[in-house]
Amino acid sequence: MDRISSAGLELANVLVTSPPLHQSWDAIQKQKLQTAADPNAQMALYISETKHSNTTIISFLTSPVKVQDPQAMISSTTLKGTNFLLFEFLCSKKTPSYSINELAIKFFALNHTNLDLLQTKLVESSNSNSSILITGHSFGGCLATLFTLWLLQSLNLSYLYH
Repeated sequence: MDRISSAGLELANVLVTSPPLHQSWDAIQKQKLQTAADPNAQMALYISETKHSNTTIISFLTSPVKVQDPQAMISSTTLKGTNFLLFEFLCSKKTPSYSINELAIKFFALNHTNLDLLQTKLVESSNSNSSILITGHSFGGCLATLFTLWLLQSLNLSYLYH
């Protein structure tokens, strides 16, 4: 038992002191200063790119979010009915449907044009030797996760299996 907890502590120290963690935190802090919250902004998404040697950090930040029901979910069936099929790849024979945070989908849909341009840019640069770190603050973290899933789905990762 002591070996397991000791290994966990060592791993935690490595992670907490790792440059990518500090670089992503710095990118978010810098972005928060640059995009000081506009009290009139509603459903605004701010995306910034920060370069560190061989790593590009994409950080997501949103305007302050006031949510009536933070647990409000929307089903993939409903999304399919509205022709919003970006996350249809999450369905499989084993998992024919899913539910996702409704506000996150609204943010994603409102900002789809910019997200699509970013996705295209990242897919085109995916053959380079640089790393991409995608992160976000608060609700921006939720959107960063959705964007990462969508990006990974669009990359040709077949070479990883050979």
